[in-house]
Amino acid sequence: MALGHAEAPQGFLRQLGDRLTEVLGTRSGVEFLEWTSGSVPKISKPHPVYTLGRDDFLDGGAWLDDAALVAWRALFQLDGSTVYAIELDPKDLSLIGISKGPFGAATMETIGTALALDVGAKKLFGAVLGMATEDEQEIRLLRIPSLYFVGLWLHGGKEDSILPLDDHPSGLAKRKPHPPQAVHDALREWARGMPDLDSGVDEAN
Repeated sequence: MALGHAEAPQGFLRQLGDRLTEVLGTRSGVEFLEWTSGSVPKISKPHPVYTLGRDDFLDGGAWLDDAALVAWRALFQLDGSTVYAIELDPKDLSLIGISKGPFGAATMETIGTALALDVGAKKLFGAVLGMATEDEQEIRLLRIPSLYFVGLWLHGGKEDSILPLDDHPSGLAKRKPHPPQAVHDALREWARGMPDLDSGVDEAN
């Protein structure tokens, strides 16, 4: 089993370049240019981002099959450090945001953990370079913002796996592979003790 990538929308890389050009005059764009210091960062293969709402999850019984595709996300690396993430809308590839923060690096670290633990990942570097293999698990990102949860979702193969990007108050440990049902049950139990929230936190990076 190897890690693989879903096919990004046609024209993704061209649109990615266009969207970056659009933001270069903004504060985020200036900070991005300062970070590169004239060097050319590496860009990861894009992966899809899925999300679930708290009400759907708790009251409607929604889970992975009901997760909505909300973005295509690529990561920028420089000198082995992943700092920036850029997200484009899956419908028209318009810019959702370019962000700086810990979740980009956490994503790559978690992928590395999946490889080390052999969680459906024998040929990570081949997958990152886009080399297809026969029996792959697709790299996805799962967000449940109102439950403060972000995880690497490895989809396909004999069974999906979810690896949280950070330790979660529900007891789910970061970068540890969990069966989807175990993640579902832990989050559901923890969420029932939370007060009602009108909105979740933005974890777009």
